[in-house]
Amino acid sequence: MQLLETLAIGGKRQLALVQCGDEQFLIGLGAETVSTIVKVGSGESEKGR
Repeated sequence: MQLLETLAIGGKRQLALVQCGDEQFLIGLGAETVSTIVKVGSGESEKGR
């Protein structure tokens, strides 16, 4: 698992792009929560774009 990018969106909330194997996920982080928002795609196919 690898943290690729984070973005603070106000308060104690952040968005994070995480790679797990060859898949990437956008997740939401709060003071007491972690939520998967969307599967972005395969890391291999994203690199080729």
